[in-house]
Amino acid sequence: MAVLRLKLVVFFFLCSSLYSVAQSNYPVLLPKPQQVKWYAETTACSGVEISKAENQEYIHHCLSDLGIVAQELASTKLEITMVDQIEEARVNQHEAYRLRINDHYIHIEAITEQGVYWAFQTLRQLMVHDKDQLVVQNCEIIDWPAFRIRGFMHDVGRGFIPVDELKKQIALLSQFKINVFHWHLTEDIGWRLESKV
Repeated sequence: MAVLRLKLVVFFFLCSSLYSVAQSNYPVLLPKPQQVKWYAETTACSGVEISKAENQEYIHHCLSDLGIVAQELASTKLEITMVDQIEEARVNQHEAYRLRINDHYIHIEAITEQGVYWAFQTLRQLMVHDKDQLVVQNCEIIDWPAFRIRGFMHDVGRGFIPVDELKKQIALLSQFKINVFHWHLTEDIGWRLESKV
């Protein structure tokens, strides 16, 4: 009986949470950032001009992965600044970032390229198609992971999974800021590492 009550409480909690999310006009971000401030306007991001960024090749890769075209004289500007610290981040500073989107301007501050990458993953979740262009909700987000290790384990010893499929899954996991992949390769019923012996 106690288990049934607990299940009902959890069910009603989830229903009320989903209802409140449905009432909001703002995107749902997963995992939820530490701090978010929403603005009413949106910014077009189908094409952006990179006005400041240190590692251009890395930034172009991140943008193309999101379906955003880097081009000169675009109406939306992208600026990436590497900083010594994100003051609000209490733990895991090296993965922290600040993302500001406002007035056709996207600004990312991070300590490391990992923080920049997480900011791009948040940007991915903010993007929506509006007619024939991508737009993002204007906002200011300050985020850092609550836990240093956020992992996922795959047991291919008991059930074989092709490497290409694993790569797709790792790419998907990284969109949600999972940073550790635990690969269980061997078991008494399967040895997935090639051996010439």
